[in-house]
Amino acid sequence: MICKQCKSDGKTSRVYDPGGGFSTLMCDERYYDEQGKWHRHDPNGMTKSYSCSNGHKWAETTYSNCPSCDYNKDRQSKGRSDG
Repeated sequence: MICKQCKSDGKTSRVYDPGGGFSTLMCDERYYDEQGKWHRHDPNGMTKSYSCSNGHKWAETTYSNCPSCDYNKDRQSKGRSDG
């Protein structure tokens, strides 16, 4: 992983992952479709916070994709910068 702010500034840095994170707690939907394919539609996102050795902070949210269809494929990781 590379700090996007450092990359755009032409700098290098170490990225720290403090471990843990948090997830939303909505129910997912699991089913076999008409062709017998297994679907797991999980709307929950896992958010983790990061920081770099140059003091930049951000968070990224990831989502689980369904193994049988495009569910969550359009949901990209959303990052936020805290400085």
